[in-house]
Amino acid sequence: MVENQQKKLVDRLASEPSYRLVLYKMLRFCETARLATEIEAEVQAFQEMKTAVLSPGVLLSWLEHSGGVERIGEKQAEQWQITDAGKQALALEAPSKRLFDLIAKEPEYGDLFRQTLGFCQTPRTRREIEEWVKQNPVAQASQVHPAFLLQRLEDAGGIEWANNHWQLTDAGKGVAQ
Repeated sequence: MVENQQKKLVDRLASEPSYRLVLYKMLRFCETARLATEIEAEVQAFQEMKTAVLSPGVLLSWLEHSGGVERIGEKQAEQWQITDAGKQALALEAPSKRLFDLIAKEPEYGDLFRQTLGFCQTPRTRREIEEWVKQNPVAQASQVHPAFLLQRLEDAGGIEWANNHWQLTDAGKGVAQ
């Protein structure tokens, strides 16, 4: 039963790339039982929510319906807490794991992924990254497009767009050269 819920949850996270990291962070936050107001305040502070269309309440309902969190307590003090399936999904969806999986699955770009992460230790504009790729011998040899690198690294949780720059996430810092 937990395995089915975990698959349903992981599928839901994968089907929402724009909210994947937010949903992951929400699961992590709900490792301790939380009131809906606490969850909403926490999620509203996430950098990824600055341009979000959906509310924290909608995202919480997604997690509940996909088996990642459950309601506990009485109606007046109702809280949400991560489920066993949610805990398993956290382990599978951890940005550091997804980042290492990306490098393992696409070894021909591994050095370039690591170099790009290293370059983004200082927040970079898209133009700066494009210029860097044009001058990078590894990128030239593989004829890779900057958008490919950015998309893969963002999807894996290694970089994020914030304050008009690409910058490293905590997971990206752990892999950067």
